[in-house]
Amino acid sequence: MKILFLSHYPHLLGANRSLFSLVVGLRDKGVLPQVWCPEEGDFTEALRAENIKVRIFPYHNWAATFMHPSFFHLPFAAMRNNTLLPTLALEAKEFGPNIIHTNSSVLGIGAQIAEEIDIPHVWHIREFAWLQYQMKFFPNENILFKYLKKAKKAIAISHAIKNGVGKNQPEINWEIVYNGVLDENKMEQFFEVTANEEKESDTFTFLCIGLLHPAKGQLEAVEAFGLIAGKYPQARLRIVGEGRRIYEAKLKEMTKRKRITKQVDFVGFKKEVAAEYHRADAVLMCSRDEGMGRVTVEAMSYGKPVLGYRGGATPELLTDTVDGFLYEDNAAGLAEKMELLLSDPVRARAMGKAGQQKAIQNYTIQKYVDHMYDLFREVYPF
Repeated sequence: MKILFLSHYPHLLGANRSLFSLVVGLRDKGVLPQVWCPEEGDFTEALRAENIKVRIFPYHNWAATFMHPSFFHLPFAAMRNNTLLPTLALEAKEFGPNIIHTNSSVLGIGAQIAEEIDIPHVWHIREFAWLQYQMKFFPNENILFKYLKKAKKAIAISHAIKNGVGKNQPEINWEIVYNGVLDENKMEQFFEVTANEEKESDTFTFLCIGLLHPAKGQLEAVEAFGLIAGKYPQARLRIVGEGRRIYEAKLKEMTKRKRITKQVDFVGFKKEVAAEYHRADAVLMCSRDEGMGRVTVEAMSYGKPVLGYRGGATPELLTDTVDGFLYEDNAAGLAEKMELLLSDPVRARAMGKAGQQKAIQNYTIQKYVDHMYDLFREVYPF
């Protein structure tokens, strides 16, 4: 079986980390993959290191965040894609895929190529593009639904994605496949803590990790921490990630206003995150519309309780009071849950262990790859 995979950006972040695991896992099952990307990046480097065939073509997304500079270029991006489509169709034909797979709802060219050369299309929908990131499609979101209905399979990474994106669209052939995060062959990294990774015994650290973006809710995390930091001087908040500079500046300004700068660390981007999870006591997931929440599953994998907003797919992953807490409303609700863990670290550790067992049972890369392999075989039996 040959599968052509299209990615919408070149970075080894959430969606592409899941795609990377999928491509390598399918390769090991005898599938011949080829991956297309609009430009070079650490994602394409990682694929080549695995001897995966990668090709770079200057195609464009058909959705962008409202008021972002790329938003105003969407009409021109559509014209460039239309001009490029015949060439891409010929390139795809030369590879001869049995299936074309697109890794995000914000990229439409894969569906158009599949239609052009009459190849089955499988579409991975990983985000609430318009809910979480206020993205706009060109000319509108109806173009997404038009091609989703033509896809042989639409893969949703959670029931929340299926119900949110596919609302009132019964013609779409949905399948739920949760992302795999744990590699069974490297599972020891989730349990072992080296001397360099051990946390200070007298502190309790909350970890907020991921893209710095208003949709991810770091501002709410800082505000909530500010409500309890004075009462718990041993508490710490570590913010790991990079993103919008204006937003990061706003976060730092809030720590100054709340006089908690000594208890909040802005770590920046970390390529290797194991040490950050190991040194944390709990992880915060403040996104209102998380498609699944790779961070949530990673935290569970490392045995950390998660404090998550009751929205998006987070309630599908967390069992309230068992492997973490779900909060509602605002920063005050989050602060209340943070204080519950601060006042009972033994309970926090027990919750983390419960989440770890759930992650081992449900969110391994091997289960994810096996599920996707079976779906691809349904689309193209051989």
